Amino acid sequence: MTTESPRVFVTLYGGPLDGQRIDVTGWSDADRGTGVAHITERGAYGPGGRAMYGPALDDPFPFSTERWVWEGDCP
Repeated sequence: MTTESPRVFVTLYGGPLDGQRIDVTGWSDADRGTGVAHITERGAYGPGGRAMYGPALDDPFPFSTERWVWEGDCP
């Protein structure tokens, strides 16, 4: 019998991807601590642009956070 570890998700707050969830299962603490530049068509730069999200600075446990906040868009 194989025991799988539970899935880990973060919820995105603000910006063009508000409310979406990202599966970060298997990501290291360092990777989860830096966030993501997620490709989206809904950001300021249109198709191919990225919306940047990272751990909320007011979260007391930034490496285990379940919420990331919008930090802006980039091309």
